[in-house]
Amino acid sequence: MKKIAFSLGFICVVSFADNQQIVHLQGKESNGQVKFLAVGNPSFIKIEGVGKGANGNLAIEGKKAKGQFHFNLDSLDTGMDLRNEHMKSKYLQTNSFPESVLNIEDFVLKSDYDPKVGLGTGEFKGTLTLRGETRPVTCSYISVPMGNGKEKISAKFDLQLTDYKVDIPTFSGITVANKVMVEVESILEAAKEEAAR
Repeated sequence: MKKIAFSLGFICVVSFADNQQIVHLQGKESNGQVKFLAVGNPSFIKIEGVGKGANGNLAIEGKKAKGQFHFNLDSLDTGMDLRNEHMKSKYLQTNSFPESVLNIEDFVLKSDYDPKVGLGTGEFKGTLTLRGETRPVTCSYISVPMGNGKEKISAKFDLQLTDYKVDIPTFSGITVANKVMVEVESILEAAKEEAAR
């Protein structure tokens, strides 16, 4: 009798796991932006840049999520043409490395995903690939559901330029700090097949 009860319980657990749906949220470069902030020396000088959003996909199953997002580095703009040219050609070398890639690997929600609640707030871990170098990153994030299968997410992380073999930039006598703060904003949308359900 105990064996039968155990078997039935095991079948129920497996069936539940098999029936758990994977939700796919997509981000498009037209529905977001990527920003960075670098502090110069003298420290009162701040260099900001903004680019298009990232293209990618986040797959959510229960409390866990994984995904990958690609960002076009050539879309970055610091508000000064000469500085943009130096940043892209000399430092980021976008001719050889046109994009950066954020891999989201360790993303655990506080509870099973509910579109009405959204992803919530917290941290996730992954890797960032820039100029052919891949390094671990920890991102803090906040996400707000917008309805109709959409939610707005903002993720922030810091990176060290030298970790990615980027020379410390200098512009007109200003030296940029090694640490750069990055913010990725995106409106994520349920994939078409998800939205149709």
